[in-house]
Amino acid sequence: MTRPELTVVILNYNHADDVIACVRSIERENCAGVSVLVVDNASTNDSVAELERALDGHRLVESGRNGGFAEGTNVGIRAALEAGADWVLLLNPDTAVEPGFFDAFFDFAASHPDARAAGGVGYYESDPDKIWFGGGYFDWFRGRGECFLQGEPRAKLPDPDVPRRCQFLTCACLFVHREAVEGIGLLDESYFLGGEEWDYSRRLSRAGYDLFLLGRVGYLHKVTGTHVKYSPKYVYNGYRTKLMFMQKERPLIYPVWSRLFKLVAAARAAKHFTGLEPELVGREAEVKQAVHRAFEDHVKYRSLELAHLDQFSD
Repeated sequence: MTRPELTVVILNYNHADDVIACVRSIERENCAGVSVLVVDNASTNDSVAELERALDGHRLVESGRNGGFAEGTNVGIRAALEAGADWVLLLNPDTAVEPGFFDAFFDFAASHPDARAAGGVGYYESDPDKIWFGGGYFDWFRGRGECFLQGEPRAKLPDPDVPRRCQFLTCACLFVHREAVEGIGLLDESYFLGGEEWDYSRRLSRAGYDLFLLGRVGYLHKVTGTHVKYSPKYVYNGYRTKLMFMQKERPLIYPVWSRLFKLVAAARAAKHFTGLEPELVGREAEVKQAVHRAFEDHVKYRSLELAHLDQFSD
C-alpha cells in the first residue's frame, strides 16, 4: 500500500538552532513520504540565513510578518496542501521526534483509514522518562485545556499500542488530514500565542472527527517559549486567551463565568504566579496590572495582536 504524503510544518521565530535540531531528528528517521516545510515568522535575527545554510533540500517559506503562532502556521498549512500533502504535521521547533515516530504514525493511518486528527505523546527533553503531554481535556471552570499525566513517568501511560481518544490535542505535535482542514478551515488567527489548539480541537470534534493520542508516537519537548515563563506578558496573554476561548465556547454562561473568574484572578493571581516563578517576587503590582489589562482589553479587542502584548516587558 502506498503511504500518504505527510508534510511536517515547523514555525520559526528567532530559534533557528532549535528548528535545525528538530529537522535533523526527522532526517534520522529517513522515512519515505515525509517532507519538511519551515515557516520563518519574520524573525528579527539571522534565522533565515542560518536556515538556508543548514536546511538544504527542505522548503523554507517566509511569512512576511509576525502575526502570531496561528497565522504563521497557517502559511505553512496552505503551502503544504497546495503542494499535495495528504497529512500535515504541526511540530514545535523545540521538539525532536523519537525513533520510529513516523513508522508508528503511518501504521496508525493504515489501520484507521477514517482518522483525520491525531497527536503523539510528548516527553520532557530534560527528563525523557517524564510525560509532558499524554492527551488533553477541558477544565471549563478554569477556561482552559489541561494535560493528562503531565509530570508522570512513562510507565503510567496506558497501553501505548491502543490509540486513545481525548478532548484536545496540542499543536506541539498535531497530525491533521487534508479532508479535515478543508472541512473546518485553518487555525483561528485571532489567537496570537496559545488557545488556538483548544479552539481547533473543539472545531474538529464538532465536525465529527475523533482526536486520537498515539502512544507509540513520541517526541521530546524542551518546553521553551516565546515569552518568559510566568512573566507579566505571559500572564496577560494567558488571561486574554482564556477569555476569548470561553466567550466563544460557552457564550451562555460566559457573562457569569467571566465575573467570577475576574474576582478569583484579582484575588489570587499575584500570589499564584510569584509562587510559580520566584523571579516575580517584588513584581506583584506588574502581575496585577497584567491581569487587569487582560480583562479590560478583552472588552475592546477580539484578537491578540503583538501591539497589545508589547505593552509588557518580559
